[in-house]
Amino acid sequence: MNFWSALQRFAWVHFLQNITTVRVSITDINDNTPVFSSDTYSKSILVKDAKVGDVLLTLSATDKDAGSNAVISYSFSEDSSMVALDAETGVITLTSDLSEVTEDTLLTLTAIATDHGTPPESDEAEVLIYFQIAPFTESVIFESSSYKFTIKENEPEASTVGKVKALTGSPLVTVRYNMKSHEDVFSVDGEGTIKVLRPLDKEEEEWFILTVEAIDSRTSPNSAETTVNVQVENVNEAPVFDAEIYKAEIFSNSPYKFPIVKVQASDPDVGESSELQYSLLESTTLLDVEASTGQIYVLDASRFGDNPFTFQVKATDKHGLFTTTTVEIEVKQSAHHDSVSVISLNRPIYIVEKKIPEMEDSMKKVLGWTVKILSVREEAGNEIRTILRESTDKTYVSFIATDSSGAVIQATVAKE
Repeated sequence: MNFWSALQRFAWVHFLQNITTVRVSITDINDNTPVFSSDTYSKSILVKDAKVGDVLLTLSATDKDAGSNAVISYSFSEDSSMVALDAETGVITLTSDLSEVTEDTLLTLTAIATDHGTPPESDEAEVLIYFQIAPFTESVIFESSSYKFTIKENEPEASTVGKVKALTGSPLVTVRYNMKSHEDVFSVDGEGTIKVLRPLDKEEEEWFILTVEAIDSRTSPNSAETTVNVQVENVNEAPVFDAEIYKAEIFSNSPYKFPIVKVQASDPDVGESSELQYSLLESTTLLDVEASTGQIYVLDASRFGDNPFTFQVKATDKHGLFTTTTVEIEVKQSAHHDSVSVISLNRPIYIVEKKIPEMEDSMKKVLGWTVKILSVREEAGNEIRTILRESTDKTYVSFIATDSSGAVIQATVAKE
């Protein structure tokens, strides 16, 4: 290879291996917002010790951007005649001698941190400066040493009972509350509002004695307790019958005012069951009920018919609230043959007629059963209402007997 050929080959290879350097510059954009170090800045200052120029607080915010995008300026949303905010450092200084402040005063301001980007981004924080006339007492106390609230029974869950309040001497010191007793029945929230966790019943418990604790937010927390008396007020509740349906049997020849069945109701309201009044829901000439006892009597058994007779009885409390129950009566037609006993007396019928109550009482004492006379008739078969004084001295008395449970005694047993 000659000299020129070698030189050309060297130049060609050198050209193929040439290297260059490229530099890329990344420009920051304002894609981050300034962030204050705290959502709230607070300071208490004693008026008599305050001087113009005193540093009260220093605000601080940061921005993750670079360059001018990270440069922050501070300002208030509204100007204040009492304090000033340094736009560069975030330092808040006192600009007033506070001579016009004659009572405790809370100054609330909104601070803004704004970066220098395009467009600018900003963040806000609350500034609380409390000017106090007298020094704080480093404690927490309730407005009252005890509270009394009332709540009606059967109020739904989460119903408000009342509200307690504890004082710290400074609006910059917060309070939280704890329920120290009956936590399964009552709760207290951060505002001191007491609520019920379930419906209450005066008949079960009328008074609750609660203990509520307040704890302040100081570095070394203080606490206080108060007593809360809660009275459960009565709400009128409807009476309740012992049974939804009462069933009874009578005979077709049962006499006037013969007892059938006794209904009984109770009043959930304390001490009011004895004041219930019983009555028929619809009036009828077949039955009657004794208002104070609930004893149901037959007035005219002959008109019942063969089918069971159903009617409603109501129990009404002294406030007019009532409830009803059903009474179902079955009429037995075979009573005359199976259950009615007959005795013969050697006395005129008009004399026997006058002694019916005494006869019933005497037979009850002797037999040990409840005896009800059904009819009194003379030997000829005429009943009382058709008899004259000159009738015979032979009188027949038909009666029915029942044991202590109300079961009818058969005539054969009574005869024995």
